[in-house]
Amino acid sequence: MRIHSHLGLLVKCLVLVIVFGQAARGGVLVPDDRNDELYQLYDNSYALLIGVSEYTSGWDDLSSIPGELELVEKVLKDHGFVVEKHVNRDPRVSLDSEQLKAKFSNFINRYGYNQSNRLLFYFSGHGHTWVEGG
Repeated sequence: MRIHSHLGLLVKCLVLVIVFGQAARGGVLVPDDRNDELYQLYDNSYALLIGVSEYTSGWDDLSSIPGELELVEKVLKDHGFVVEKHVNRDPRVSLDSEQLKAKFSNFINRYGYNQSNRLLFYFSGHGHTWVEGG
């Protein structure tokens, strides 16, 4: 199980490096098809990282999440992102669905209405669906 979680973390970090490998500080440079010159696609890059590692009511704790989010944060900062991170380490202060929605809404309200901003959302924790058969 521990090997599986470390392998998953490694894959996630590699994907982030590949996806953002061409990023300029704070923005992304892309080629213009008309003249082969580079132009900046985004002026600013913002990431919201949320990790829930401590659980109650029969859910297993996920002790690797704080370290995972630190690695993801480092990779993103190295590629020009401004990172906002929220990790619960105490099940008594767990983020419920309303608090999660508020974190996303506040983040979008601050950064999401500027067309030159790039937003990235990263959640790590248990998941559950209420959809039957889902």
